[in-house]
Amino acid sequence: MFTKKSKLPSELVGKSFDEVKTYLRENYGEWRIRECNKYKVELYKITDKIPPNYYVAKEYNGYIAIFRVNEEGKSVLIEQTEIPISSLSDMDLQYIKQGIIRKERDEINQILEDYSS
Repeated sequence: MFTKKSKLPSELVGKSFDEVKTYLRENYGEWRIRECNKYKVELYKITDKIPPNYYVAKEYNGYIAIFRVNEEGKSVLIEQTEIPISSLSDMDLQYIKQGIIRKERDEINQILEDYSS
């Protein structure tokens, strides 16, 4: 599950608790209310989509490759490593086939270091 933070419209300032909940249900129908009080509104949505600017390490042409998800939700190849998937354990191979998703490139680099050693 991925999180996304954003500010609510200023038109909700000063509204009653019930008015805010009604607004959320009408305008964020696919989202669920996790918390709603006078200090904080937190919504969540379960999705299979990978958010923009996340990185994915997965198999590409028999090797581990790094992709970055663009604003349209498409995976764009940014690097094909020299690490063959044939060198991976069965468990690691499963992870790579599913795709390892991380927000930061450094996290992907650390995983690649582990696989290349």
